[in-house]
Amino acid sequence: MNVIELTRQVGKALQEDERYKRYHEAKKKNDEDTELQQDISEFHAIKMMINMEEGKADCDRERVKKLNSDLTAMFTKVTQNPNMVAYEEARSAMDELLASVNYIVTASANGQDPMTVSETPPSACSPGGCAGCSGCG
Repeated sequence: MNVIELTRQVGKALQEDERYKRYHEAKKKNDEDTELQQDISEFHAIKMMINMEEGKADCDRERVKKLNSDLTAMFTKVTQNPNMVAYEEARSAMDELLASVNYIVTASANGQDPMTVSETPPSACSPGGCAGCSGCG
């Protein structure tokens, strides 16, 4: 068996993991929550209005202040939606799983023993992944 075939098995195992299942179920609930989707659309519309107003030569600072207040209120509403809360928790768990898989593969590619390398990247790694990183190990 070659590396690509083994990677496909890892992908299959990943899709059988509970964190993957929770993430996709939470994503589905978010997508089906019409009120949440409307709130997200409104949030983006307010952001666009702020950008448009700030781009004007005669920018109305009071309007921008009001729009920023509306944006903050909408952000709070979106982030407190129970489906969004569940989604963010599931997404975080999924991100941690993917970070562990990536860390083990990267550490192995750098010569570490894949059977003994930690599942958890060192705390110096950014939570967003290894973009811009010179590598571990």
